[in-house]
Amino acid sequence: RPAAPVPPFADRIPTLALGRPVLVAGSWADEEVSVLVEARASMRAQGTDPFLIVAPRRIESFEMVASRLENAGLATLRRTRLAPDALAAPLPPADVLVLDSVGELAGAYALGCVAILGGTFAPKGGHNVLEPLRCGVPTIVGPSTENIAGTLAAAQGAVFPVSDASSLAAAAVRLVGDPALRQRAARAAEALFLRHAGATARSTDAALTLLDASRARRDTSESV
Repeated sequence: RPAAPVPPFADRIPTLALGRPVLVAGSWADEEVSVLVEARASMRAQGTDPFLIVAPRRIESFEMVASRLENAGLATLRRTRLAPDALAAPLPPADVLVLDSVGELAGAYALGCVAILGGTFAPKGGHNVLEPLRCGVPTIVGPSTENIAGTLAAAQGAVFPVSDASSLAAAAVRLVGDPALRQRAARAAEALFLRHAGATARSTDAALTLLDASRARRDTSESV
């Protein structure tokens, strides 16, 4: 199936980013927030100042994640501030947009030049890597990927494994500064879906999911 449509606030992102590269951290676990804060600080030290879109994995974590980012000194704006009746209002300066909403992450990946997959920097096994790949966005993953190992193996060239906040920052700086590398990653992602498309009753997502025979059961309390 085609990539999800971009969310209604998409046209506000250039104003918020102010020319900064946009990184989308999707399905972020509570315990991964410190990794993201550390990686962003390291990127800035290397001369790259990113604007972050952060989607917490759990609905009940929206407030906590936003507060932790604010306490780390990041100017944080919440998606609910961009509701339809507020879309014309002036926006405050921001370093981070927290998606305190449901159902918008898949399309929001297309707003970034790099995706960072949650559930891979904590012992979660990895969350849905197909969403950023379907948007053609190069995707950085941490060391915890046992649930998505088959898809990652099939998506070589589109995914970039790292081990910690420092290597995450290094990979993100490299991708931001190398448009040709990002284009090659987008082509690798497109090839992944083309290989699994065709005359089959199964969706592409279902076919790719079969690669992950060891996929762990998802916590039903977590949001999609």
